[in-house]
Amino acid sequence: MRLNEQEYNQYIRIHPKLIYFAGKKLALFPKNTTLEKFLGWSVEKKYPIREALYENLHLLDEFIHEFSKELSKEDIELIQQFKHFTKGTFVVVKLTSEHAIFMDDQFAYEVLALSDPFEMFWGNNLPVMVEAVLLPFKDKIIYDGIISSYPILIGPGMKESIMHDFNRIVAQNGVISQLPVDEKIKAHAHIDPEESEIPTDEELDFFQEELEAFMAFENRQPMPEIDNLSPQDMHHILYQPFEDVSPIQWKVPVDKNVFTQEVPFFKLITAYLKMVEEAGQMKLTPKGNLQVKTCKDLYALGIINEGHIEKGTVKLNKESDSIVLQTVRIIADLAGITKKRHGKVSLTAKGKKLLDKPDLLFRAIFQTYYQKFNWEYHDLYEDNGHIQNTFGYLLYLLLQYGKEERNLQFYVEKYLLAFPFILEAIEPRSLYHSAEKYTQNCIHTRVFSRFLNWFGFIEERTTGKKFFDIEYFIRTSDTFRKIMELDASKFQFERPEGYA
Repeated sequence: MRLNEQEYNQYIRIHPKLIYFAGKKLALFPKNTTLEKFLGWSVEKKYPIREALYENLHLLDEFIHEFSKELSKEDIELIQQFKHFTKGTFVVVKLTSEHAIFMDDQFAYEVLALSDPFEMFWGNNLPVMVEAVLLPFKDKIIYDGIISSYPILIGPGMKESIMHDFNRIVAQNGVISQLPVDEKIKAHAHIDPEESEIPTDEELDFFQEELEAFMAFENRQPMPEIDNLSPQDMHHILYQPFEDVSPIQWKVPVDKNVFTQEVPFFKLITAYLKMVEEAGQMKLTPKGNLQVKTCKDLYALGIINEGHIEKGTVKLNKESDSIVLQTVRIIADLAGITKKRHGKVSLTAKGKKLLDKPDLLFRAIFQTYYQKFNWEYHDLYEDNGHIQNTFGYLLYLLLQYGKEERNLQFYVEKYLLAFPFILEAIEPRSLYHSAEKYTQNCIHTRVFSRFLNWFGFIEERTTGKKFFDIEYFIRTSDTFRKIMELDASKFQFERPEGYA
C-alpha cells in the first residue's frame, strides 16, 4: 500500500526540492533560506508554498532546465508527469491490501502511500474526508505528502450516502489507477443534461449551506458505538479536552491541598523542582540524566514506590533504573518548567512562576504527560501511538462510569467498540495473547498502572495470583472527582437518563 524504498527515495529527492524551488522563484521566503532550513519547517509553514507550486506549473519546466545536468531521464519524465495532478476534497472510502481508495465527485482513485501506511492516519475508521493532491508516479497514483482530514466523524446516514455514490461511480467509470484520467473514461462519465449547466454563485452558496447543515446535523447525532456520544462530542473529547467546547472540564475552584497532598506524581515532581530551585543549577550526568544521589533522595521520599526496586530485582544506581524518576525529569523538560544548559538543569522563568501556583502547575504537568510525553518510552508494546491519541475517550469513560468499581475489561470493550482499528494496527509479540488481550495489557500498563495510578486517580483491586488468571477491578478516586468532571451542558444532545 506504499511505494517501495527505491521509489520513495526518488520521490523525496525530487518533490521537496520542487516546492523549495517554487518558493525561491516566487520570493515566498527570505533569499538566505537554505534548502536544509526549508526542509526543517513545519507542514503548516510549507503549505502555502506547496499551493503556489501547483498554481505555477511553468516552474516545473524551469526546474528541469536549471537542473538538467543533475536529473536523470527518468527524473525529468516524472516531473513532467506531475503536471497531471488532481487536487481537492476527497473521501477516503476504504483501504485494500494494495491501495487506499480516494473518491471525488466523479472518479474513484487507487492511491499508494509514500512511506507511512494509510492505516497510521485513520486505521479503518473510514470513510473520512480529506484535502489532498494526487500525483501520477510512473504507472501509479500517490499523494504528495501533505494530507489533512476534516475534523468530523461521519455518521451512519452520511456513510450510506457516500457508499451509494461510490458504488455508482465505480460501476460507471471503474477505479482510476493512473493519471491523467483517460479521455475515453472522461467522455464516458455520465453527466445528466439537466445538471450540466454551470451553477450560479447564489446556487453554489445555497448548496454549500445545505451541505454544511446536513453535516452539522449528522455530527450531532448519538452513535451507540461511541457510548451514545455524537461525532462532534467525540471530536471535542479527543482533540479539545478541557477547552470550553469539551464535555471534559477542570473543576473550579480546587483546594491547592488536593494537588500538593493527594496527587503522588505532582508531589514527586514538585519535590524535584524544589531541589532544582535550591541548587540554582543542578549538575546532571554526562548523558543528561539525574545524578545517583538525586535519584536516591527523591525515591527515599516514598511518594511512589516501584516493585522492581522494592523487591531488590533492580538497585537504584542510575536514573534509568526508576521509570517514574526518569518520567519526572522528562515531563519537567517537556512542559518547559526546567531547562538543560551545559550539563546542568535549572528552572525556567515559567517554572519559577508555576511553582507557586499548584493548580496551573498541575494542569501543565498533566497535559504534558497526556499530550507530549511518549507513552511507548518505557515498554515494548507497539500501537503506533493510537492509545495515547485516543486517551480522551478513556478519560470520558472513567468520568461517566468510574464511581462504581468495574472490571478493566468493561473499559477495554467500550474502547475497542469505538476504535476497532486499533486491533488491526498492533502485532502481539506473544503467541499466547490475542490482539484483544495484548491491547488490554497495554492499556492497563500505560493508562492505569502508570499514568492514572501515579496521579492518584484510580483505586485498583486485583484477583488471581497466576499471570493468566489476574483480573483488575477499577474505580476512580475521590481525588480524580475533585479535579475534573463532565459538563452535561457541553454535549450536543440531551443525554438519556443515567448519563452525566
